[in-house]
Amino acid sequence: MARQQDNDNDGPNPLLIFAVISAIFVVVLMIIFIVVIVIGASAVTSSSKINGPYDVLSRPLPKVSSATALLPKQLGSFQRATLTGTLDDYQTTYKSGYYQIDISGSQAISVALAQAYVNKAMQADNTVSIALRQLNADPSYYITSGKGPVHYVWSHFIWFFNVKANSQAALDEFMKVFKY
Repeated sequence: MARQQDNDNDGPNPLLIFAVISAIFVVVLMIIFIVVIVIGASAVTSSSKINGPYDVLSRPLPKVSSATALLPKQLGSFQRATLTGTLDDYQTTYKSGYYQIDISGSQAISVALAQAYVNKAMQADNTVSIALRQLNADPSYYITSGKGPVHYVWSHFIWFFNVKANSQAALDEFMKVFKY
């Protein structure tokens, strides 16, 4: 006579329950990691990083034939002092009340040279706290932070700009009216 096989159907199998709960935990954990990676990737490619501080990549390129056309006598409430140099190497100061902006720069002969000017300026600025930077790309830039004077240096195509402001507020106000 055939013997009946003992079936223990007394309840759920604890090993099977453990496997199902572990699988659900792993899936939830993977979803959390994917969300973190996506959020991190979107933060890295934010428009500030792509377009540079003050959205300089979206700004027009200068189409001027002189430094006085590039740096007009007045920009918003900022008044320009004496302008020295040509498009190859210019320098001036703008003032608006307490705010002071020292701007210099050049029209380089190549994009790579304009980017090299940014690298060189950053190396000379090695004692300051650099808040943002992007080198060897268009735009290339770095911007310092902290209390007191701030420094914003950038290149866009063959144009190189070097701005020193006596405060972050001065830089913010100047960049609202400086179109390049």
